[in-house]
Amino acid sequence: MLNIIASILVYRAAIPLLKRWTQPIRADGPSRHLYKSVIPTMGGGIFILLTLFASVNLILHPLILALISFGLLGLYDDVIKIYYKNSRGISAKSKFIIQWLLALVLVNALRVDTQVDFILFQYDLGLLYPVFASLMVVACSNAMNLTDGIDGLAATQALGLMVFLGAMSIGIVDEEVTHILLAMASALIGFLFWNRYPAKIFMGDTGSLALGACLAMGAIILKVEIVFGLVAMVMVWETVSVIIQVIYYKRTKKRFFRMAPFHHHLELSGWSENSIVWVCFMITSILVVVFGALYASRLIT
Repeated sequence: MLNIIASILVYRAAIPLLKRWTQPIRADGPSRHLYKSVIPTMGGGIFILLTLFASVNLILHPLILALISFGLLGLYDDVIKIYYKNSRGISAKSKFIIQWLLALVLVNALRVDTQVDFILFQYDLGLLYPVFASLMVVACSNAMNLTDGIDGLAATQALGLMVFLGAMSIGIVDEEVTHILLAMASALIGFLFWNRYPAKIFMGDTGSLALGACLAMGAIILKVEIVFGLVAMVMVWETVSVIIQVIYYKRTKKRFFRMAPFHHHLELSGWSENSIVWVCFMITSILVVVFGALYASRLIT
């Protein structure tokens, strides 16, 4: 509780200092987002620093290394956006290549079982496992980035996934992962206090890329890769909606959704930001309970 209060106070002090670091808003986005161009970004850097402070004795842990490396990539992307005053940042190709390189290094440094639990059966991927795990890290990092489009959405999704991974780490008795997840959650709740609608600060790519990569690494370490993807279904759908939109537009020159990712489609359909966030959070919460209970029963038996 003290860590959460400390995080809230740190953000309260930092927001005025970050006022000059604002990010341009997508020109093709919902018009009611235009006022957000004056809201400071890169708030993700603060919860990364708070997590590092609370986990200083675990600085070389794979979760922390993922948080730092992808956080630095996101920071560079945010700086590019701010400096050139556009919402594009690093080219998609360059970002993707760097993400893959970082993921491959992080995954290959792990010593984990190459067997993957597909819930109904298990299969050993062998030499293909590093490719599978790296794809998971890159996909989750980008999915979190796509989900970070309205106030509080990415942060609430990340908290739900942290609860799931935290429950798994307690069941498996991985105290280091549990400690890091608790530190991250405390820092993120402090961020969410100021990021809820109407947001006073955004996490930026600094936070979203780091959060997604870190959570995926947690799932890999705890060997819950597939079920993690099912619990993260909101983020998966956000990503799939973008893929559908791009493919459909290239073939027909028409839009399948009013706008992608899907949360923008809901906005343009009349949903409020709060409604979208709460419905998505409830969906993830239900998935956390269902699959958490499933795995708990398996651990007991």
